[in-house]
Amino acid sequence: KTDSLVDTLRGTGLATDFVTQPNVGGITGQLKLVARLISIRNERGNGINRDVFYCEMGGYDSHFQVGTVLKNKLPSLNHAVATFWAEIKAQGLENSVTVVQGSEFGRTISPNSNKGSDHAWGGNYFMFGGDVKGGKIMGEYPKSFSESDPMNIGRGRLIPTTSWDALFYGLTQWMGITDQDEIEYVLPNSQNFGCNLFTDYDLFNTGTQVLNGCGGAEHTTPITFQVPEIRMLTGGEQKQVCKLAMRTVSRKFNLDRSKARCYVAGQIIEDSIIAPGMYDVNGIAVLNFDGGIPASMISIAEVEAISKAASATASDFVISGALPQSE
Repeated sequence: KTDSLVDTLRGTGLATDFVTQPNVGGITGQLKLVARLISIRNERGNGINRDVFYCEMGGYDSHFQVGTVLKNKLPSLNHAVATFWAEIKAQGLENSVTVVQGSEFGRTISPNSNKGSDHAWGGNYFMFGGDVKGGKIMGEYPKSFSESDPMNIGRGRLIPTTSWDALFYGLTQWMGITDQDEIEYVLPNSQNFGCNLFTDYDLFNTGTQVLNGCGGAEHTTPITFQVPEIRMLTGGEQKQVCKLAMRTVSRKFNLDRSKARCYVAGQIIEDSIIAPGMYDVNGIAVLNFDGGIPASMISIAEVEAISKAASATASDFVISGALPQSE
């Protein structure tokens, strides 16, 4: 099959001339190959109706002379993307292709002493395509870049407000995965962000999905765990706390599990008073309910009791090294 694919690729012509210069980082060649693979999607086999292609262009870790680095690289990136998109249009597939550009982490806004930019935290993604609702800034744009802003931890290192999962949630739905269990299989951390997710309706002209378990009542409950070292709950531990809570919520209020969401927010570490030598992980259990559920149906006292019971059970069996809380 590999030999047959190679032969097919070699015999495939494109409508667009992928001039290889400029081609710093090989990005033009990578996107040309993607365009060719898309063009022979039928020849690659029956049943291929979705593809995901990954390309990369390194060398942006610019601790030195960031202006020179970008001047060298961005023309190649611009040329590669523009040529690729011209080919996608020539194939008549612009409404069926979405391009997402991202980086593994952001950079400092202020330069270092070498006129470079250092590692930071929050950054941004760009997404475009024929079906994309373009011209929007999604998520939360920084209110200020001042050093005194609480979201700026120094030199423009911004604390993220929206997870990667938010964008990929809607993109996953657009690609045809709409069952909640299947979405969670593809995006296992998406449940850690409550209702701060984008649906395909938010992102695409043809999108129809809504975010189940959101739009109704929201209840918060303080929870605390005692652990032997300075750390926060892992993503897996947070999901387990919420899984315990959601199981009880579903049974107590006779709800389908898709009608509510849970996540752990606002974790703060302090020396423990009740367990000297250990540390308290203080957080907030947030439970969101679907807009179609009457607020009167959800008892605040019962939700608080459920959250407390879930955190106690988690401390006994889920949170690594935690002091047991169950009586």
